[in-house]
Parts: sequence; structure tokens; C-alpha cells
Amino acid sequence: MKKTVTVCLSILCGSAMLFAADFSKNSINELQNMAGKVAPKDVLDYRIEINKRIDAMTVKEAREFKEALHNAVHNNQSKMTAEELRKYRAEVKAETQKRLDAMTVKEAREKGALRGMGHGRNCNHHDGAHTHHHTQHHDGAHTHTHHYGV
Repeated sequence: MKKTVTVCLSILCGSAMLFAADFSKNSINELQNMAGKVAPKDVLDYRIEINKRIDAMTVKEAREFKEALHNAVHNNQSKMTAEELRKYRAEVKAETQKRLDAMTVKEAREKGALRGMGHGRNCNHHDGAHTHHHTQHHDGAHTHTHHYGV
């Protein structure tokens, strides 16, 4: 019985991996061009690959890459109607959350799945889009930060 359960769990885990999108063979330019329009079910895998690529870059290269991602997201999503964009973002959020909820915290951290997603910050955007976060401080100062979803 124990062996049967182990085999079944192995099959289930293995089949879950079959459904993961593989962006490792995409070029940097291909990854940039898909920013903001990746299929909602694949966004988490896309982000994980983006983070792997960024980790291998110099700070300057990473800054330029993030700026290119920002521009691509803007260009790709500006072609959507407001309703299409709202729907896309909701689907991305739901799919990403579903995938994250199935992971252990350790697994999500090891994969880099939590990076750049607002976890631990005042941001709940899970759509891969560039977002702005405005903060009004008690002393009247105003800060403006950028979040690129990567």
C-alpha cells in the first residue's frame, strides 16, 4: 500500500512538471517581446526564467533588460482594451496564485517564484506588468517606486 501511494505521488508530481512552460530556450529578445502577453497559466514560469536570466547579468545589463521589459509590457498591453487588460490581469493573478498555493514556501523561494511579485511589499500585482507604487509619508514627502513584475 505504501509503495502504491509513493508511486501515485511520483506520477502526480511528474505530471505537474509536464505542464510547466519551459522558457529556458527562448532568447532574451524573445522573452522581452512576450512581456505583458504571456499566457496567464505560464506567467509564473516566465517570471522564474526572467529572474534566472537577471541573476546572471551585470547590474547595468539587468537595469537595461528591465527597462526593455517595461517598454515591451507597455507596448503589448497598450494594444488591449481596458476590459481585456483587466481580464488578463485577473486571469494571471488567479493562475499565479493557484500555482503558488500548491508550492511549499521553500520550493517557491528556491525557484525564485516570490521575487518581484510584491510579497512582503505593498503591491499585489501578479500580471507581469510594470506598476507604480505611491507612498505619502507622514512628513508630507511623496515617494514613487517602480515594480516591473520580474
